[in-house]
Amino acid sequence: MSVQMLEIPEDGATSLETDLEQLKRTVAVASLSTFCLGYNTGIVAGAQEGIMEDLHLQNLAVAELVSAALLGATVGALCGQSANTLGRRRALLTTAALFVVSPLLSALSPNYAVLLFGRTLTGIPIGVSSVLTNLYITEVSPAVCRGRLGGWAPFIGTSGILVSYLVSAGLQPFSHEAWRWQVGLAAVPAAAQLLLSANLPETPRWLLSQSRKEEAKDSLRQLFRKVGRECIEDEVYKLEADLCRSNVPSVRIWGLCSGEHRAATLVGVGINVLQQVSGINVFIY
Repeated sequence: MSVQMLEIPEDGATSLETDLEQLKRTVAVASLSTFCLGYNTGIVAGAQEGIMEDLHLQNLAVAELVSAALLGATVGALCGQSANTLGRRRALLTTAALFVVSPLLSALSPNYAVLLFGRTLTGIPIGVSSVLTNLYITEVSPAVCRGRLGGWAPFIGTSGILVSYLVSAGLQPFSHEAWRWQVGLAAVPAAAQLLLSANLPETPRWLLSQSRKEEAKDSLRQLFRKVGRECIEDEVYKLEADLCRSNVPSVRIWGLCSGEHRAATLVGVGINVLQQVSGINVFIY
């Protein structure tokens, strides 16, 4: 992977938080993954009627289509660990490529079997992006603004669901084959992310974890173009120190339910349970 080389003046900005212009662009482009997640999740609600009419499907077959994406998302979430090997940037762009291919495959499907496969394939990048996007944003953002910028991804993801409903409403007056446009338009934001990929450098933290210190500095210079060399060196030092602190033995699954991890585990699991039992999926689908 090549990182753009940038010359930085010695007397640049004195802190990273004073130079967030490029970082905000990077976070916005990365968040297009969650827009795709939201759109691909919500669009099936508005497309169901047209799919049933066009392909002459029964209710059970439509239910399989809806759940197929969730099956793929489960596989995708498990594949999120691949970002540790491939790198955050490469994994993010691979996800974007899948977000282009899978909706187009679904939109052009000649029969139910191909459509079912396309929706299952769509679920894989949905699952990966649910893990990867926030990880990427966290690793490129300084601690001082990490929380603020980390909120962009879920907001843009929810906007994707809203846009899918608006698209469905706008295409409702047209023929029953309009569902192909509804599904296929999901490729547009993913294609935009690929076209804007120059704004997605590899994360400095991952590069440092791979002992690629000079590339990590280049990545920071690409993200913060106005800061001085001393500021870049200071951020590298902080990241290295944080990596050393995090280099501890992993906690096994059963270890999460004991001692110091119990409270955090209960809160995390409880939030996810409440999200599901609230019935929000009834409205989404």
